[in-house]
Amino acid sequence: MLSVAGLFFDSFNAVLPDFEASFGEPWSFKGATYPAIAISRLVDSSKEMKGGTLDVSTVSIYVRLSVFNQAGCDEGDIVSARGKDFIILSVDSEGDDSRELVCGPYQIDVWET
Repeated sequence: MLSVAGLFFDSFNAVLPDFEASFGEPWSFKGATYPAIAISRLVDSSKEMKGGTLDVSTVSIYVRLSVFNQAGCDEGDIVSARGKDFIILSVDSEGDDSRELVCGPYQIDVWET
């Protein structure tokens, strides 16, 4: 017999492709485009520093596990979403059939005095 959590995740996982089709948007890795369930928490900002402007934008990309496995990306890889490039800081799972790609700026933050 399945637990309540098992029933929840079985039902939730079954509708992830529908979420992806209804609410998702594309993201890319190594020239290939993949579907996301959702792209959220875009914080688009920058700061001035000696030598130029540092992009400090962040975003989370939610993808189905099968899409994550197909893309073959991991922490430290550079991905693109919403017209910006990001580095994957971490890959999180909440126990369902999806992954959250927590992304930050791919530039190096170097301060000079």
